[in-house]
Amino acid sequence: MEEIELLNQKLKQIIPSEKYLQSEMVVSDFKNAISFYPAGKGVYKNVPKFPKGKIMVVGQDWGTKSAFDIDLNNDDEKNLKGATWRNIKTLFDEAGINMEWCFFTNAIMGLRSGDKILGKSPAFKKENKPFLELCRQFFVEQLNVCEPKIIIALGSFVPLFLHAFFEKDNFDFFSKVRSFKEIDVNNKSVLLNVQLANYSQKVNVIFLTHPSLYFVNVRYRKYHDLKEMPAEIEMIRDGLKSKINLS
Repeated sequence: MEEIELLNQKLKQIIPSEKYLQSEMVVSDFKNAISFYPAGKGVYKNVPKFPKGKIMVVGQDWGTKSAFDIDLNNDDEKNLKGATWRNIKTLFDEAGINMEWCFFTNAIMGLRSGDKILGKSPAFKKENKPFLELCRQFFVEQLNVCEPKIIIALGSFVPLFLHAFFEKDNFDFFSKVRSFKEIDVNNKSVLLNVQLANYSQKVNVIFLTHPSLYFVNVRYRKYHDLKEMPAEIEMIRDGLKSKINLS
C-alpha cells in the first residue's frame, strides 16, 4: 500500500535511528504482516485498500524488542489469536465497527529496549521529551495520510500523548489525567467534533481500555448508566453517530 510506504519514508526522515538510542527505544523492523504500525502494516487481514478517511486506532507503543522478535516468527493467524486482536475484534463487532475501516497504529514509535512491556513508555520520561515530541511530529504525518474521522485511543497513556493536540480545556485536562475514572467522571470518554492541532478536519475521539488486559481493567469503566464492556460499546456507538458514512 502506497500509504504505508509513504509513512515509512516520513518516519525515517522525522525520527532517524540515533534518536531512538537516546530514548530507551530501538528502531522497529517493518514486516508486511498484521500488526500495529510501525512493526506491521497496520491493517486487518487482506484489506484491499488503505482505510483513508475512516478510523485510526492508537495504542501507546508496540512493546519490547524481545516480544517483537517472537512475534516476527509467528504467522498472522497465530498473532490474531493473541489477547489484543481477539479482544478488540470482539468489542468492535459488538459496537458495529468493521475492522477493515481501521488503521491500527501507535503514538510512540519504535520498540522498548528494556524488558518491561507494560506501563508508561520510557518516551514519557522528562529526559526523553525530545523523542516524544518527534513522535508527536510524526503523528501529524499519520493523521494527514490516514485522514481519520474517528480516533480510538487505547489505554490510559495515549491521552497524555494526545493532549498536546487538543485546544485549551481538553489540553489542560488531558495533560494531567491519570486514570479512566477521571475521564469518565468528567464526561470526557467521548469527545465530539474536536479540532486537533495541525490537522484540518474535526474528529471524534473515543478513549477505551487497552485490549491486552481488557477484562481486568474494563470493569472500572462507567458511561451514562452503563458499566464495564457495555459502557465502552456505548461510547463507541456514540462516537460513530455523527460519522456514520465510514463504509
